[in-house]
Amino acid sequence: MIEWAPFGKKPVSWGPLVLQSDGSIEFHRAGAPAASCVLRRIDERNYEGTCKRFGPKERQVTMTENLPPSGTELPVSNTDFLILAKARQILSGPSVWNRHDDRNCEDDAKQNSWGLSCALYQASIEVAGTYLHLRPVMMDVRAALAEHNKGKERLTRGSGPLVAYNNLESVT
Repeated sequence: MIEWAPFGKKPVSWGPLVLQSDGSIEFHRAGAPAASCVLRRIDERNYEGTCKRFGPKERQVTMTENLPPSGTELPVSNTDFLILAKARQILSGPSVWNRHDDRNCEDDAKQNSWGLSCALYQASIEVAGTYLHLRPVMMDVRAALAEHNKGKERLTRGSGPLVAYNNLESVT
């Protein structure tokens, strides 16, 4: 059984899992919009694969068993530093900086114009092969932005701290 449990919200059941003969798991989210997902185990606690919604378009998905909301059990590793360095390389100057980040990283890649959240996303994919929202480097960047912005402009609610900070007029 899969439950989606975003931090601070009531868990929502996605229903039962079907174990396939090749070791992958398949599940279908009940209700609208329907999603069909196939994930393969990559290690003891993690699965990766794709989910399809609204037709043929697929979305990459990573699922971790019993990951705590704080992400505190993920230790900082050299990979986190490599991701940060790669993100800095991607955001190499004003000509490649997307001042209007919307977290749609596909168009950032096509235009080579990156917002902070998409630069970190792309760096994670290139360095680690996957994006983990609660990876220590992501948590630390969010914390650093909150600390830097303390007592200054208020970050817009609902957009996430990376996008909100990236899109502030005062950020150069």
